[in-house]
Amino acid sequence: MENFLKGFVHILLTFMAINFALTDYLNTNFPDNYTIESKQPARKVFGGYRKGGEIWGTYTALLVLTTGRAKYFGALNFCCGALVNVQTVITAGHCVDHLPIDLPKSSLRVIINAERRLRRTNKTLYKKVLKAVTHRQYANKWERGDNDIALLILYSPIKKRVDYLIPLNPPKNNMDCVATGWGQVFPDGPSPDRILFVDMRLTATTICNIVYGANNKHALCAKSPQSAKGLCKGDSGAPLFCNGNILLLFFQVLHLVRQSKARFPLGKIHGLLSEGASSCDDHEIYVNVYRHANWIKKNMQKIRRRAAKACQHACAPMLLFLPMFV
Repeated sequence: MENFLKGFVHILLTFMAINFALTDYLNTNFPDNYTIESKQPARKVFGGYRKGGEIWGTYTALLVLTTGRAKYFGALNFCCGALVNVQTVITAGHCVDHLPIDLPKSSLRVIINAERRLRRTNKTLYKKVLKAVTHRQYANKWERGDNDIALLILYSPIKKRVDYLIPLNPPKNNMDCVATGWGQVFPDGPSPDRILFVDMRLTATTICNIVYGANNKHALCAKSPQSAKGLCKGDSGAPLFCNGNILLLFFQVLHLVRQSKARFPLGKIHGLLSEGASSCDDHEIYVNVYRHANWIKKNMQKIRRRAAKACQHACAPMLLFLPMFV
């Protein structure tokens, strides 16, 4: 038993060393923060990095508006979301309660599995929204925290496997997480073409209540352990994946080393970004997805039944047989 423990510790330390070495190499040789406007890397990247991020990026959705004024595909992005089954995306309630420009909600589109925000590929999924439902206790567009959550039911299901990543257990303080999004790379700056990732760590809810003068009871509070890092404008609704320190590090490094297509544990979607500082590098408020797990499940079932009844002739027949967990 003693030899096994020594071997395990040795392997763990080896993976940690590889992680640090690869991180330094990737950050040095492959900067992630090029923008269309500048063609030069910015000095500070508040959106984060791209190392091995594909395992989380496939579950991160981009919310855009459709108008004739968009110069590039995905240019009118304003929020993010998380894919929870083949026909449902969860996001922040304020994202759909009050659109950023005066357009009807029918103009809302969801982009899934996007490798590039401004370039559509054969893997990109571009979906209309059949119905949007905000939490019944979400008060208004200025509310942030506890009940700032909404469901987006897609007009038709996507044709790919989707793991159900709603957590079954509550999160704990000091859990290490990964946040994803296409928000600004620095305050009042441009949005990246490629999705970015940032390491976050959960802290006490009371800290965010103090920082923002809020009164949340169940919302999550998180901050990047690295300086000058965090989510920024345009990242509202972005998912926070948490899976425990050692396991998350192990599979993150393993993915970098092997670059294989194997299915790695993604962690669970514990949070959706609700509020962040204008400086994009302070504590951030996230909706506690675990607290709304039953609400999400019940509403997916309810909306599916209503949608099937309302458009049984117009909508895709697959809607009638939509599985809840695919």
